[in-house]
Amino acid sequence: MADNLVELEGLLEKLPEAVERRRFGDRLSHSMEALRAAEHQIARLNAILDLADLTEFGETGTQREVIGELKEEAFGVADALETASTEGELRDAISYYEGSLRAALAGADKSLRMHWNSVAADKFRPLQLLGDLLERIGVAADLGRRMQDCGKRGLASNSGGPLPEIVARARALLSELEALQQERARTIGAGDVGSFINALAEHRANLAMVTPDVRAWLTQNEALERFSVAPR
Repeated sequence: MADNLVELEGLLEKLPEAVERRRFGDRLSHSMEALRAAEHQIARLNAILDLADLTEFGETGTQREVIGELKEEAFGVADALETASTEGELRDAISYYEGSLRAALAGADKSLRMHWNSVAADKFRPLQLLGDLLERIGVAADLGRRMQDCGKRGLASNSGGPLPEIVARARALLSELEALQQERARTIGAGDVGSFINALAEHRANLAMVTPDVRAWLTQNEALERFSVAPR
């Protein structure tokens, strides 16, 4: 009987630790369930940072705050999960992950989608207008059609769908835009001619821009008679 009592006393001493381990194990199971979507969130975080870099998001104070808050929350969650060794610490880490980090991700995701819409409008609307102009005046018409096509696709690339897909689409469109602009520079040239053509596309050209170089270019491309003059 005495031996049994000693054994029982030993078990009672170990019971709190065993219960704590069981609770930690249960909490760990819950945590694994909560973290099941972690890869998706990591991909989302990477997409946010990629799109921010691609579109120069972070130039203004508000934008810097969005990215700064997201990075701070991500580092905080990573540290909390890595160092958690008790049920309470793990519970707090998961709460941090499910609350603060997800909120920061949602806010940054929304801001980046809105920013891309603005960037797309700024970059692709002028491209479409310039392409339409080149086709109408019969100068580099094939280039003009391709510029129009890229411009239309850029303007149609709204912020719908998963963010990684938006990043891939944005990167491809911006690369195509850059290639077309380089081709335009080689075809049309810079200087007065380039400035005049760009101003025409943006509906701000005037007679003062028709310098001798511009007139010579228009004559060379048989485009003089494709323009009319009217007062504002």
